[in-house]
Amino acid sequence: MQARNEKTLISLTVSHALMNGCSEVCILVHDSDQDFKKEVLLLEKLWPERIHVFYQEETKYHQKISLHVVRFLMQNQNYDWIYVFDADEFVVPSKNF
Repeated sequence: MQARNEKTLISLTVSHALMNGCSEVCILVHDSDQDFKKEVLLLEKLWPERIHVFYQEETKYHQKISLHVVRFLMQNQNYDWIYVFDADEFVVPSKNF
């Protein structure tokens, strides 16, 4: 997943993914402030060994290149599939939706 200063969504999004089908989540933290980075560190403690964090400090974001880099860094893992999502693309519908 990719995230930039999405403190209000990151915990919900990552926890939902880990409880509903994802065995692990890689978080690419892009050009974010310290408060957001602290939130990500708390998630790592909440979900030990299930979250991998990578930091991209450059202000410009190149999605395709960034995803290839994360995939390269995780290439020794044995995954059946990879699902790419953003923290701000997460929706919790109402019960009657």
